[in-house]
Amino acid sequence: MGHGRTAPAHDARDGPSANTAVRPPSPHPHATLGSWGAYKGGEDDWGSVPHVLLPPPPPAAPFPHLTSRAPGDRCTAFSAAPWRRARTASPPPLAAMAEVSFTKRAAAELSRCFNGLAVRAKGGLQHESPATSGNNAGGNNARRGRGGGGTGNAAAAAPTTGRGVGPATANAAVTTAATPRDPAAAVASSNNAVVVAAAAASSRPRNAAEMLSYPEFLSRLFSHFRGRERLPLASVCRAWRDALYDPRHWRDMAASLRCRELRLETADVRRRLLESLERRGVDAVVLVGATDDDLADVVSLGAALLSRARLVALRCSSVSDRGLESLLAASPRVSSLELFGCNELTDAGLWAALRPTVTSLTLADCINVADETLAAVAQLLPALRELNLQAYHVTDASLAHLGGGGLGSQLVVLRLRSCWELTNQGLVQLVQAVPQLRELSLSGCTKISDDGVELLAENMRQLRVLDLSWCPRITDASLEFIACDMTQLQQLTLDRCMQITDVGLGYLSTIPNLSVLYLRWCTQIRDYGVEHLCTMKSLRILSLAGCPHITTQALTALSQLRQLQELELTNCPGATAGLVAFLHEQLPHCLVID
Repeated sequence: MGHGRTAPAHDARDGPSANTAVRPPSPHPHATLGSWGAYKGGEDDWGSVPHVLLPPPPPAAPFPHLTSRAPGDRCTAFSAAPWRRARTASPPPLAAMAEVSFTKRAAAELSRCFNGLAVRAKGGLQHESPATSGNNAGGNNARRGRGGGGTGNAAAAAPTTGRGVGPATANAAVTTAATPRDPAAAVASSNNAVVVAAAAASSRPRNAAEMLSYPEFLSRLFSHFRGRERLPLASVCRAWRDALYDPRHWRDMAASLRCRELRLETADVRRRLLESLERRGVDAVVLVGATDDDLADVVSLGAALLSRARLVALRCSSVSDRGLESLLAASPRVSSLELFGCNELTDAGLWAALRPTVTSLTLADCINVADETLAAVAQLLPALRELNLQAYHVTDASLAHLGGGGLGSQLVVLRLRSCWELTNQGLVQLVQAVPQLRELSLSGCTKISDDGVELLAENMRQLRVLDLSWCPRITDASLEFIACDMTQLQQLTLDRCMQITDVGLGYLSTIPNLSVLYLRWCTQIRDYGVEHLCTMKSLRILSLAGCPHITTQALTALSQLRQLQELELTNCPGATAGLVAFLHEQLPHCLVID
């Protein structure tokens, strides 16, 4: 199941390649790191993130390739890219931002827990004080029948004892009150309370070294890190490794199974692999390079894993309609289905295999996907909320099917990428079928022009996210329509829209809630356009990558945007070292990518 394809040409938006061959300790001969990317919004815009693979605890089970995913995220890819993980709202932060967030989360958790440790340490010292000794003596007196003295000492010691002593004191007082009714029961209860309190106090960490191996602390600390960030942590010590193998840390992992390599293993190894994934709570299964025989093997040996799977994905697999049907029949709880490069699947197969539980569907680079496919989707998936389609043969007629079968009332996210045959006429069908969309992508739909955008703006005023990247016919007129009607828009992507000028940015500057704006390789933008951007106080993320005519002086004015969190200036001649240093100083909380 290898990722044997060549990645697309590196774009200015791409992050640094991270196809690193790291091999943590593992008994599995193929447990190396694969390549998993994150889709950022454009047709060929892909970054790379390695799979996450933790060293297994004894007894070790063979390990698949793992990658992290956020709840609700999907694994999306196009034909020219390795496995990817999409984000629906904004591009994932790059390595520098990940390191910053990593440090901040760790520092906050450590500071909070160490402060609590100091409080407990203070209480522990008081536990040894004469006042506490009096309290203990009072408890002993109570057990000997001298309840009055014991009660008095306990009451006097209560305000001065630390957290470790409070529960024992309270229990002693209650026991003393019960003594006249049942002395024997009171003595037993008091003894048990003292033992429990002492055990609880002794199990708490008393210093920083014990804190860093305390299971409860480690579990809370590691919950602040993503899967890739946890990778080196598992190699620190056994306590950290064991804590990281808690099932709660595996819920955001997707197991990527390379079928070609799995075929080389025995049936027992494959069975133990699938069982280990099920025990760890993995609920996302990705099969790469699978055949019908591979699917039959997974269905047979991994029935428990598939029965709990929420996400099932096939990539570059020669799977027939019958194979897909058997896989989905064994996955009754699947809610997200992703099919990439499965060229043997037909419309008839989808009609037979699709399950009404699916709420997110991705079809990319499947050559047999055509207009009838959307008809099947509309009829069989009434609960579908998210549809991602990359198909070169889909025409305007297919969009009319989206309103049929009750689908239109549920669908809120629609991404139509590289659908070259879609025209403005198709958008007429679209606004009638799904007027309630919150996110729409027409990236790479090269026949869409200003007239189509005007239609969208007038009929989809509730849109929050709009992607018009790689639409070369879009001009400043489209931006005027968007600014006038889409006042709730929060994210706009206009990468490679070469006809956009400073005038269009003037229109965009009037959108009150626009917080994310991508203008990569919009080569006609100049200094005057940047002046308009400086008035947008709601901007949080801005990309001007590949804009060659913006000068250093204009970029300096971006320091006025105090609320910026991310600024991308790659391939900008005006982004000099001095400018970047100035922006770092003026915008200390902003990640400047140069």
